[in-house]
Amino acid sequence: MIVFDQVGFPALLGAGVSLAASVLIVATRRWHGGLSLDSLSGPQKVQRQVVPRIGGVAVCAGLCAGAVAAPPAIRETLATMAVCGIPAFAIGLAEDLTKKVSARLRLFATLLSGAAFSVVTGYTVSSVEIGFADYALALPWMAIPFTAFAIAGIAHSVNIIDGFNGLSAGGVIIMLAALGAICLRAGDAELAALAVIIGAALAGFLLVNFPLGPVIMGDGGAYFVGFLLAAVSVMLPARNPGVSPWIILLVLAYPVLETVYSIGRRTVRKGDGPARADKAHLHHLIYRCLRRAMSGTGAVRYANPAVGALLWVAMAAGLVFVSVAPHTAAWAGPALGVHAALYLICYHAATRSLRRSPRRAAR
Repeated sequence: MIVFDQVGFPALLGAGVSLAASVLIVATRRWHGGLSLDSLSGPQKVQRQVVPRIGGVAVCAGLCAGAVAAPPAIRETLATMAVCGIPAFAIGLAEDLTKKVSARLRLFATLLSGAAFSVVTGYTVSSVEIGFADYALALPWMAIPFTAFAIAGIAHSVNIIDGFNGLSAGGVIIMLAALGAICLRAGDAELAALAVIIGAALAGFLLVNFPLGPVIMGDGGAYFVGFLLAAVSVMLPARNPGVSPWIILLVLAYPVLETVYSIGRRTVRKGDGPARADKAHLHHLIYRCLRRAMSGTGAVRYANPAVGALLWVAMAAGLVFVSVAPHTAAWAGPALGVHAALYLICYHAATRSLRRSPRRAAR
């Protein structure tokens, strides 16, 4: 087992390198801005100024620094994760620099990273605690593709919520904290320490990104961070059979619910492709409500970071219970249903609010 005293320095180093790299990206934007600056056009753009969208490079640098200083067992695992995550990070970074990479190619790259992680490490989703599905997942040729699909899905779900200052970075830190707490209760201090180092690298970037967003994570960062979160989520029940995979799904409830509902909304209600971007995610609706409420005041410039802060509070409140509750499907299943119901209630409440007159909606 890894003692947390041994990962304090790697975590601080990772956060420091990530922070310094983020500051450097902002300070040198005039040199690389021709490639790295984001556009203000697009269905999901809400920022008020063009900023570099290569913050994922800073997170990656911080993670590598933390891994180098980590104890050997953690260093080896992080190195393996980083290498397997290269396709997801590289294709996302290519999109950040060219804005021309297709959604299909990005999905393929994240699937490749997920499959590589499963094959190299041997960790798979071998049980979902559903009889007929578990029989199938007992076969490696079924478990590996399913694991790759699950990892790719989580990576893309993190990218979906990466639209507001601090939302995805802070959200992933909260989810990693919940996973770390579950690890400690299961007696897996090594995996908990690994989650701490990943979270620290994200925290360094977050200090620059939040609240005003002079640099954003971009697709490269979102896919890579989502891949790391998914890898920890796969390893936790695989290493600790007493932890139900349903409790892991509960930890990831917000981005997963956002993704599933968005796909259903686009394909069933609107007849669009599931990958088509729009401004109808829950965080976009909250942003429009806040902008309307703050209209005519100087506080309107903080509507963007306020979305992230509000959703952090919501995620943290739910995940506190996840961290201390029994890690069984009997508890996690109903709790996931409650999360889904609350998501739908918030979504439709925000939708109804935006249909009202500005004065009533502000109230």
